[in-house]
Amino acid sequence: PSLTSLNDGGRAVYNFTLANAGNYVIQAGVNAAADDANSLFLNIDAEPQDPYMVWDIPLTSGFQDRLVSWRGNDTYNHSEFVPKVFSLSAGSHWIVVRGREGNTLLRDLAVLPYP
Repeated sequence: PSLTSLNDGGRAVYNFTLANAGNYVIQAGVNAAADDANSLFLNIDAEPQDPYMVWDIPLTSGFQDRLVSWRGNDTYNHSEFVPKVFSLSAGSHWIVVRGREGNTLLRDLAVLPYP
């Protein structure tokens, strides 16, 4: 489908472990080639919430790396949290990604310290 909700989109969970507590961002390799194929739901350690945790991805040309942002209380063309910084403890965590717009493609994820 061209647009799905939290309950009927695909779901992927990625586990990771941090050696140090701190502030982190997520970098993702995504292909978001059109206005109707450039958003996902994403959160760490809990299910994402709609519409607050929508990641409206700037358009790409093929797969490109992008930092995750959250729409928050803004709109699809102006996210409130750019990038979304996660304050995380040392230890095990998980990223939940849920589909939102069809043909938004995810290749990989990296959790990186925020400078």
